[in-house]
Amino acid sequence: MEPTYELKLAKKNTVLKKFKVIPDSGFDGKVEIPETVQVIEKKAFSDYDWLITSVVLPKGLKEIKEDAFNGCSFESITFPEGLEVIGDYAFCNCQHLKEIIMPDSVTTLGISAFGGCEEANVLKLSKSLTTIPFRCFDGIEQISELIIPEGITLIEYESFMKGFNSDSQLKSVKFPSTLKQIEHSAFMRQPIKSIVIPNSVEKLDFSVFQGCEELEEVVLSDSLEIISSDCFADCKSLKRVLGGANVKKIENGAFRNCISLEQVDCFKTAEVEEKAFEGAGKPFYDLGIEYDNELFDLRENGTQLNEIKNKEFAGTIVIPESVKTIGWGAFEKSKCTSVVLPAGLRKIESNAFYSCDQLESIDFPVGLEVIEGSAFYSCGNLKKVVLPDSVTTIGDESFGNCSNLKEVVLPQSITTIDGGAFFSCTSLEEIVLPDSIDIIRSGCFSYCTNLKRVLGGANVKKIEKGDGRYQGAFRDCVSLEQVDCAQHAEIERDAFKGCPRMTDYLAALKKKSKKRTPKTYYRLSLGAEFGFTDSDIEKARKGDLDMLRKRTINRMVYNLQDDDIIEDYMCEEGVVIESADKNADGDVYIDNLKKVKSAGQVYYLFKFPCNLIVVKNGEKIAEMRFLEAPKKLEGYWYFEIPFSYNEDEVMQQLKEMQDGKREELPLEEDMRKLISENMDVHDDQSYEVGVYGDGLYVSDFENGKYAVYLFGKQILSRE
Repeated sequence: MEPTYELKLAKKNTVLKKFKVIPDSGFDGKVEIPETVQVIEKKAFSDYDWLITSVVLPKGLKEIKEDAFNGCSFESITFPEGLEVIGDYAFCNCQHLKEIIMPDSVTTLGISAFGGCEEANVLKLSKSLTTIPFRCFDGIEQISELIIPEGITLIEYESFMKGFNSDSQLKSVKFPSTLKQIEHSAFMRQPIKSIVIPNSVEKLDFSVFQGCEELEEVVLSDSLEIISSDCFADCKSLKRVLGGANVKKIENGAFRNCISLEQVDCFKTAEVEEKAFEGAGKPFYDLGIEYDNELFDLRENGTQLNEIKNKEFAGTIVIPESVKTIGWGAFEKSKCTSVVLPAGLRKIESNAFYSCDQLESIDFPVGLEVIEGSAFYSCGNLKKVVLPDSVTTIGDESFGNCSNLKEVVLPQSITTIDGGAFFSCTSLEEIVLPDSIDIIRSGCFSYCTNLKRVLGGANVKKIEKGDGRYQGAFRDCVSLEQVDCAQHAEIERDAFKGCPRMTDYLAALKKKSKKRTPKTYYRLSLGAEFGFTDSDIEKARKGDLDMLRKRTINRMVYNLQDDDIIEDYMCEEGVVIESADKNADGDVYIDNLKKVKSAGQVYYLFKFPCNLIVVKNGEKIAEMRFLEAPKKLEGYWYFEIPFSYNEDEVMQQLKEMQDGKREELPLEEDMRKLISENMDVHDDQSYEVGVYGDGLYVSDFENGKYAVYLFGKQILSRE
C-alpha cells in the first residue's frame, strides 16, 4: 500500500522533525512513529493537527517538545514507559483526548502541556514529578476526582483553574504530604466540595480557591502562617474553616463574600486585616461594613458598592456619586435595564454585571480606568459600548458573549485588552483598534461570526494563537475580510484559524511584505561549547580546518531557530548575535561586531562575508571566512545562494521542457554544482539549497530526489 504521510527524521532517525501528509493519498488520520525515534521536535505535527486521529508512540521515546501535538484530534494516546519530558503546550487543545495516563518515568511537564483537553475524564500523574506547571491542566472539565501524587512540592498558578464557561466536574482533590506551596488561582472557580491542606504546606497564594462556590469545608495546615488575600473569596457555600493553629495573619479579602461562613478556628489567634471578612456571614459580617443604604450594600465610607440588595429590581439604576469601585459580582444576574454610573467611578471589578441579560445601555464616565474580567459577560441585550479616554485596561472576557453588541468604541488610552475580551460578540461587524495597544491577545475576538473589518491598530506587534484557555485571537470569525494590523504584526499560528475569507487577504499581505522587506534577519546564540579535541586543534594548526568547519558551521546552523526571525528592524543586513561577542568558554567569536540597541536590549550584529575565529585557552587556533549565512528551515540544513532568475524566463524554459524541446532547466545544473561544492559542511543530514527571494530550492538531493519551487509554487519534481 502506498504511504499516505512522510516523516522527516534526523540524527540517525532518532529525532522526528516534521510530519507531512502526502496530498491526495487518502490519509486516514492514523500515524505510527518509528521505534528508532527518541525525540519529537517542536510543532512536529502542527501543520496537520486537525487531520490526526490516532498516534502510536515508540517504546524508546524520551522527549516530546513544545507544541508537538497541539490541537490534534485524537481521542487516546499511550505514553511509553521511559518517556521523561512533555514540553510546553505539547498536547494543548487536544479537545477530544479522553485519558491522560503518564508513566512514572516522566520527570518534567511544560506549561499548559494539557491545557484545553476538555473531554479528558481520567488523569494519572507521574510519581516522578515535583512540579505541576502554569495552566498545565487548565480547561479540563470531565475529571471528578484528582489525586496529586507524593513527590509534588509545588502547584503553579492557574494550573487547574476553571474557565468562566467551563462545565467542570471536579469535586474532590487529594493533596500529597510533600506539597509545600499552592500558587495563586490554582483551583479558582472549581466546584470542589471540601479541602484538606496537608501539614507540609507553608503558603497559600492569593485567590487559590477563589470562587469555589460549592466548597463547604476546609481543613488548614498547621504549618500555614498566612491566608493570602482573596484565597477563599466568593466561596458562597463555605461554612467551616478548621485547623490552622499557627496562622499568624489573615489578609484583606481572604474570606470576602463568604456569606455562609460560620466557623474559622484561626480567627481568634491570627492578626485579621480590616477587610479580611468583608461581605462574609455572621459573626464576621460586621468587620467589613462601614456604610449602607436601602438599595445598595456600600463599604469604605460609601466608595465601594459591594452588592445590590434586590437583584429583581427592574428599570434604571442610579449608582450613588460617592462610589469609586463597583465590586465583584455586585449586579450579577440582576434585572436592571440601564445603569447610570457616577462621575467619580474608577474601577469595575470582575463579574460586576455578569449575565445581566436585560441590560440595554450603560454610559461609562470619564475617569473610569479599569474594567476587570467578565465585568459585562453575557449581557445579551447590550447593544453599544463607548469607553471614555481614561480606560487603560479591559479584562479577560469583559464583554464576552454579548450577542447583540453591534458597536464598540475603544479610546487611545487603552494599553491592555486581555484574552477573550470580545469573544462570541456575534453581532459585531466592525471595530477600530486604538494605536495604543501592541498585542491582540488569545481569543480576543474569537467566534465573532459577523465581524468583517478590524481597522486601526497601527502599533500592534503580535496577534496571538490559542493559549490553552482561549483559542486564537480571531478563531472562527467566518465573515472576517480585513484586519489592518495584520500587515505589520507577527501572526502566530492558528490566530486566524477558521477564517476562510482571510486566506487570500493574508497571502496578499505576505507577498506584499516580501516585496517591501526582502531581508529577513535572525538572532543567533553562540553560547554552547564547541568541544574541540586536542587532535582537532593540532590539525587546525597545520591548516586542516575540515573538522572545525563542520562543527562550527553545524553549531551555527543549529542555533538559528525558526522562532528567532526578526522582521523589519534593527539592521540592513546580516545576523544578530544575542548576548556577547564570544561565548563563556571562549571557543568562538566573530570579527567586525557592531553593537545595536533596540527596545532596551543590546544585540551584536555581524555581516556576511565575515571571519569566524576559533580560540582555545586564549590561543587563536583557526580563522574561517564565510561568504553566506548558514540557516535552518523545517529540519533541513541549507545555504542561501545568490540565484537570480527571471520568473518569465524560467516559466518559458519549463514550457519548452514539457514540449520536449529541452531535457532540464539550466538552473538545475547550477544547483547540482553548488550542492557538490558545499557537501563538506554537512554531516549525514538532509539539506536544502535555496533562495527566499525567488522561493527556489532543492531538497533531499543526496537521495536523488528534489523539487524546484518558484515564488511559492512547485514547478518541477525529480525522482
